Amino acid sequence: MTISRRYRRCMLRIALAFAVAAAASTASAQSNYYPPTPPQGPPPNLSNSSQNLTIDTFVTRHCCDATTGAHDGVYDQVEQAIAENNAAYGTGTSGAVVTATKTRYSPWMYATQYTDRPNQRIAQISYFIDYDIDNIYWHGVSYPFSRTAGQSIDIQISCEGWYPWYKGNGQLTLTSIVSAVTLDAGHSVLEDTFGGILWNNAIPDYVDSQITAKLSRFPRGTHKTPLGFSCNTLGAQAFPDSPQFDQVLWDYVRPRFPGGGNPVFDQISVQVTKVRRLTVHDLSGATVYYPVESPRLELYVGYQPLVVELPQMQEGQVFFPSSNAVVSVPTPPATAQYSGQNIIIANMWQVPQNIEDSTFLVFDKATDFGAGTRIVNTPKIWSYLNPRVSRKPIIVHSNGYEVTLQISGPPILTQ
Repeated sequence: MTISRRYRRCMLRIALAFAVAAAASTASAQSNYYPPTPPQGPPPNLSNSSQNLTIDTFVTRHCCDATTGAHDGVYDQVEQAIAENNAAYGTGTSGAVVTATKTRYSPWMYATQYTDRPNQRIAQISYFIDYDIDNIYWHGVSYPFSRTAGQSIDIQISCEGWYPWYKGNGQLTLTSIVSAVTLDAGHSVLEDTFGGILWNNAIPDYVDSQITAKLSRFPRGTHKTPLGFSCNTLGAQAFPDSPQFDQVLWDYVRPRFPGGGNPVFDQISVQVTKVRRLTVHDLSGATVYYPVESPRLELYVGYQPLVVELPQMQEGQVFFPSSNAVVSVPTPPATAQYSGQNIIIANMWQVPQNIEDSTFLVFDKATDFGAGTRIVNTPKIWSYLNPRVSRKPIIVHSNGYEVTLQISGPPILTQ
């Protein structure tokens, strides 16, 4: 395909700008103990005539910035930062000459790693830049040793908003994650000996601080920008013997519903009918976590959230939510090449203590996407010490709350 020049001209300058956007994170450290939820899409790209972009002519190298006309690919911007640094050599009280070795790795499909919310597949392209820093001077005096530094750059191509798949609301989006340049801490034996004996390491440490300050001007941060293309499939293709052909593929595939079916009526409904707090004690007989808890149930069915506020609960107590504790989502796509899944994520929050425990259920076409009465047990985590087994705490997972779900849906949807 031919990518519109308007998007080719503006994409990367925005993506590798210095703006920093905070990444989403889970407030509770409990998430470290739970596996990520399965990725829910977008479906893999299977079209024979996919739209595509070639990585080395659209991301690694790219022409051109719409405002300045400058080349603005990943390597272009790294080289520009180096050129600006080297052009200033000799004009200040300190300086160095920087050169770089640049490496791009093959693209691959990666899943986001959230433990308490839906995950999606993205195409990831990783780079690593090795910097050599030589000809260092300080107040007009040449420094006889050199430095090395490194920087990682990840480019992620995603289909944001692809869900629900049949609406075609997905937008091809580029996210750049540019780490700060990190100076290698190790010095040569000669430099450490020389600096340690004569100046108590003051000069090597000062040189490190000056170089770190200069490298901080290189691009870094996280930035996201839409590319202007609709999508509901996504893929990546690598050619190990001919990496210049590596590419990212996407399409918007308009679904076909059997018998002219209306997707509005092709829904799965999930209702929370009962929540029971289970009895959990540690080895000493103490209650895990608290005798009286103030929980909140957060449920995801597909990408659709549902929050159920619970009363204070003691062990063995049962709560019956109102009839509006229900959520409906589109039936997942099921084709000869791809079968979607109904993924239900359950998070139990201990609100005052900001503790979150997460689990998930997965149903596919073979199980009628979970239709019927289902039980999901949200866990609790506790630990104990046994020096004969381990010097570290031994982590125990127990069922904390029993959540009863009633799942109903239409006949299976095919494309």
